[in-house]
Amino acid sequence: MSEAVEIPGILASIAEGSITLAGLAALFRAFKGGEAPDGFNWARLNFIIEGGLIIAFVCYLPVAFSSAGLNADTSWRMTSGLIVIWAFPRQNVSAVQILLKGRPYPELFWLTAPLGILSTLLALLNISGLSPISSYSTFLFAVILLAGFVCTIFVAQFRIERSSSGS
Repeated sequence: MSEAVEIPGILASIAEGSITLAGLAALFRAFKGGEAPDGFNWARLNFIIEGGLIIAFVCYLPVAFSSAGLNADTSWRMTSGLIVIWAFPRQNVSAVQILLKGRPYPELFWLTAPLGILSTLLALLNISGLSPISSYSTFLFAVILLAGFVCTIFVAQFRIERSSSGS
């Protein structure tokens, strides 16, 4: 039987922060009032809430895998698979939505795209076992970049809705 993985403090903090981000996005939308967001803003708002919950989920999932008898390295690598399954398609969908919207939104794409791409690449390296650092460290960097990706979209959403309500 392998040793159980315990969630390091940094992952617990990232999970708590991502849940807070999802809650803030939901509260911001609920209390903003006025007219409902258009399809583009609604999609981004859903992405922020979904992203925050997914990040929390992947931070705690290695514990479940290790409780099932998998070793720590396998737990970190399997959880990286969820990052690839969720982040890569969502990042591409968000990128297309941003680019189709037109100015000033492409600037948002150039801020978020590197974070999403790097997170996915690190997760792929971890899954393949080709990462030059430990599986835990690679997973941690992938999660931090994914959190940065979601946070950047949150800040942009807040600024866009604030500027549209002020005009």
